[in-house]
Amino acid sequence: MRLAQRLRDASMWAALRDAAKRPAILLAGNGHVRLDYGVPQVIAATQPAAKVVSVGFVEIGEPVRDQPYTHVWVTLAVPREDVCAAMGPAR
Repeated sequence: MRLAQRLRDASMWAALRDAAKRPAILLAGNGHVRLDYGVPQVIAATQPAAKVVSVGFVEIGEPVRDQPYTHVWVTLAVPREDVCAAMGPAR
């Protein structure tokens, strides 16, 4: 799964890089915009002088300190169903 995440990050960076050489915005999940292992890390490895701003969305109740983003947007929690429950019991 980690390799799949890294490949998606590299693919997203390639699309940003090829965006007519002008500023671009990536809308992606928190895992992809993390400074420590997401698309920003790929950018830093290939274009260290590039300016990167990363906004992570954090739900109320989650710790806000030490988040791996340049900015944190605190939002209401969204109720989620357990997707694994629909698969039935483990065999």
